Parts: sequence; C-alpha cells; structure tokens
Amino acid sequence: MHTSRLLRALLLCSAALAAGACTLAGDVTPPPGFVPFEMAVPVALAEDVAADSANGARLYAQHCTACHGAGGAGDGELAANLPGPLPNFTDAQFAALREPQAWFNIISNGNLAALMPPWKDRLSVQERWDLVAHLYSLSDNAARMPVAAAPAVAKQTVRVQGRVVNATRSTAPTFGTLLTLVTADAQGTQRELQTATDRAGNFVFDAVQLAPDARMEVRAEHEGVKYASSTIPFEPGRADYRLDVAIYDSTAALDDVELAQLHFIVEQQAEALLVTQVAVLRNTGSRTVAPAAAPLLALRLPAGAMQAQLRTDQSWPARLTPAGVELGTALLPAGRAEAAEQQVVVSYYVPAAALVTIVQPLDFPVRSVTVTVPAGLLRVTSAGAQAVAEREVRPGVRMQVMQLLPPAPGAALQFGLEAIAAGGTRSETLLTLAAGACLLAVGAALLAVLLRLLRARRAPRTLAQAAAGRDKLLRIIAHLDDSYALGELAADEHQRQRGRALRKLLQLVRSHNLPLGAPGA
Repeated sequence: MHTSRLLRALLLCSAALAAGACTLAGDVTPPPGFVPFEMAVPVALAEDVAADSANGARLYAQHCTACHGAGGAGDGELAANLPGPLPNFTDAQFAALREPQAWFNIISNGNLAALMPPWKDRLSVQERWDLVAHLYSLSDNAARMPVAAAPAVAKQTVRVQGRVVNATRSTAPTFGTLLTLVTADAQGTQRELQTATDRAGNFVFDAVQLAPDARMEVRAEHEGVKYASSTIPFEPGRADYRLDVAIYDSTAALDDVELAQLHFIVEQQAEALLVTQVAVLRNTGSRTVAPAAAPLLALRLPAGAMQAQLRTDQSWPARLTPAGVELGTALLPAGRAEAAEQQVVVSYYVPAAALVTIVQPLDFPVRSVTVTVPAGLLRVTSAGAQAVAEREVRPGVRMQVMQLLPPAPGAALQFGLEAIAAGGTRSETLLTLAAGACLLAVGAALLAVLLRLLRARRAPRTLAQAAAGRDKLLRIIAHLDDSYALGELAADEHQRQRGRALRKLLQLVRSHNLPLGAPGA
C-alpha cells in the first residue's frame, strides 16, 4: 500500500484522467511473443466471495456505456473519438479466448493507448470482479469467471498436441525443435515438460497431469527469440488440447517498424507541465525485429524533458536510459492472429511558460498523433490540428483531445502548448504584460540572488535528508489525493494544498538533483 501510494503521487494521477469514460480497447496482456520468467497465474476471488454479475451490470451502465455501448458491442457514443476500434463483448469467441484475470487487470490498471483510465482507485476489488462477470455474461461465457477458492481436486490426465510453423517462410521448422509445455495452477505451482518436433513440425505431450484450475502454454525458441502459444485453461471433461506455435525468422533491420499511435496527455501544474507520453510500436514486416548490437530504442524524449519516469505498470518490458526508452523484448510481426503491438508509457515535466514548444525526435514513421490537454487552460498550436473530443473527467475539469497531422518520414514532430489566461485571454496578451514588467523582473532577480546567498550560509541539507524530505512530500501528496477521492477534502482546498506541496517537492528535487521517485517505488 505504501509503495502504491508513492507511485500514485509520483505520477500525479494525471494521465489516467485524460478520458472519463471506461474503455477496454486493446488487451494489454503480453501476447505469445513475450515469455515472462513465470507464467502469470489466475487470481481467484477471496474464499466465500462470488462475483455479482447484476451489480457489474449496474457499474457498467454507470461507467462504461459511453464508449462500449449499452449492449457491449463497442458502439458507444464516444467510440468514434477513440484511437482504435473497441472490443465486442457480445462476441462469444472473442470472450472465450480472454482470461478473466487479464480483463480484471485492464479494468484495474487502465490502458492509456486506448485512453482508458485505471479504476483501481475508484472501484473496489469486488466491484471490478463484478464488472468482469458482467462482461462475460454479454456473450454467454459466464462459466469463464473465477470463483471462490475450492478444495483441492484430483488431477486429470490430458493430451496436448500441436504444430510449430515458421510463419516467415510458411514452412515447418528444423526437425527436432525443442518445445516446453508450461502449466500453472492458481496456487502458483508451475511445471514443465519437454519434447521435440517431428519432421513435419508436429509435437505431442502425452499423459499430462493437470489440476482443475490449471492453465497451459507451449514455448519454443528460434534464432535467440522466445515464442509461445496462446495460454488456455483446463476444461473439465476435455482430454485433448491443441496448441500451435508460430515462430519467425529474425532481422536487425528497422525498416518495417512504425509508431502506430503516439499520445501526449498534458496536465497543468503550478510550476511545470506534466506530460505523459504513450507510444505504440508495430512491426509491419514478416520477420521479428531483434537488433543484435543494442536494444531497440522505442522512443526518444523531447528536449527539455525533466524527471522522466517509465510507467512500468502500463509498459511492455522496457528501461529508461539517457537516450530514451529501450524495449526489453523483440518486436514480433503485426500480421499474427493476435496483435503484436508493444506499448511504452513515460511521464516527464517541462517548465511552464506562456508558450511551450514540444519537439519530439522520431526514428520511425508515425500513423496517428493525439494531444490531450485541459480544456480552457491550454491550447494546442499545430498546423492542421483538429479537436476530436472533449469530456468532463471530474466536476469542473474537462479534457480536450486534439488530432495532429503526423510529420513527414524522417522529420521531428513539433507542436505548441499555449497557456490560456482566465476569461479566455490569449497568451499574446500575457506576453505583452510580461514585457511591460521587465524592470520589475530584473529587480526581483537581484533580490533572489541575495536570498540565495543568505540561504547558502545555512547548514546545507545532506543528500539523505533531502531524500527523506522528498519521500515525506510524496506521502503528503498521496494522502491529499486519497482524502479528495474519498470526499474528505473539498476540491479548492485539495488543489491549494496539493499545489503548495508540489512546489516544495519540485524545488527540493531540483536543488539536490534527486530523482522524483524513491528507488523501488
């Protein structure tokens, strides 16, 4: 709980508020191309607790119909304004292939690429499971829902077979390709069995012992890249399962890599703009992109970006470096049965000004660019920019989504964020007033120098003291956000106290060159 609050304060809860409607567009669960160290195991509901589909229907009507539609077909009134098509929850085959835990995770953590906010701070665990139960009921797949933990049941013997195909060449792989069947139950117990393909690429695992709550997948490796089949659950009474695995030849060339979507979500703070940037990469070729010399640099940061933080809860395996965000996995072709897009999310600050210019270096072609800003507070300036949506995300706060023209291949993306004064006064007027106060600014600068000299005579904070002060301010901000979310603090008082704490925090981290978040937070 302590770590989650620090993380929530660190991210300042901004990007999640970019869209007030609930959307489950896109499954953020890693597809077969991503093989974790441990298979994700299903999380059962607490003992003696069952999901309530009827309550889920009420929550769905309250939070989700604007995007997903009353019947769940993805045809809500706001669906046309979202970056991509929404899933059709009435499609029985679609629902049957989705794991309840994956949907629960998306509802909890959101999906910024689809402009969906996280709901874990607004809906209880029970309410989120109730929503998942309702989603399955829309396609008569209610039996897919996890239930309360049950007593241990004897394992059953099944047979798992399939075929490995090199999808780049549409042929079978080399004879004797090693395969691993991985099974896991709800308690986290994981087991592995191995076999090899015959000359036609076929394989069989006989006499596999499975618990009733188990899931399974088949893994293979080709040219140093790991691949996996889809993950499927055990079905009572079924004795034969088929899991095919597609592998691809690899290439280090980046010619087929593109940015399918590039989003900027901007929130105005007291002394800076908080920008959360979402980049969705796609491989349009027929080979897996696996650079040999260095990891794939997915996204460079704009000039002037400060205190950058990688959103690991929303990103594929990646790491933040001085050059930008590097992917931790290979990029599989997008022409597979499941989408192979990879998403990275990073937040950073840029200094506030009457007009802030964002210059985004780009290494790949861009298909879609959107910028979301607080309506009435910031204006996006860019040739060809069009407003595509505006909605209220909380009382008195509206966000506007702007669609920008993608830059020409090889060119950087550039747009402006112009401050709008109270009453709609344009920033040109603000600049004129600022020029008239130039002499006062010079005098204020001299006074600031004197004050800085006086402060320098005080005993300076040690780095440990500064880090402790930073952590304390982060806890204060998290507590203020919790109090506001629970209705214990009025909006104006929350904004006032939060702004004061944030100003102190920014001053502290800048003066001591501290990272904004505590290590491991």
